[in-house]
Amino acid sequence: MFRDRVYLFRVGNDWRQFMAILAGMESEEGFEIMDTLKAFAMGQASRNNRARVFDWNKAAQIIKECQCKTASAGLSGDWEWTGGEIFTNGKPNLEDYTYLASTWAMPEIEIDGKVFPCWVYEDQSDWNSHTKWPESALKILEA
Repeated sequence: MFRDRVYLFRVGNDWRQFMAILAGMESEEGFEIMDTLKAFAMGQASRNNRARVFDWNKAAQIIKECQCKTASAGLSGDWEWTGGEIFTNGKPNLEDYTYLASTWAMPEIEIDGKVFPCWVYEDQSDWNSHTKWPESALKILEA
């Protein structure tokens, strides 16, 4: 089976086709693809897509409405590497690492074990992967 996939790559010159095959590959004949390689493949296959970034204003509104004490954020399918707490003990968390922008994964918020999409297109906001609790979101929490 693995040889068939390699053959597809050798026959085709389409880089995206190869990356899609590679991204879908799991363990075959003792050969495992690392998660970072899958992420690279997805990034290459979607590099011309519009970037999505975490919607901090929407997150602040959700947090305020539910009156929760903790909330986390991350990218769908990649929480292990991108997620972290954004709201801790009832206050914005500026310390925990998060990476909340992608051309292929959807930024999400997790509250009380429930995960919700929470994003806006990067070109429709002033935010990027480095944004952490912008002033507009802090004002929503304080109001």
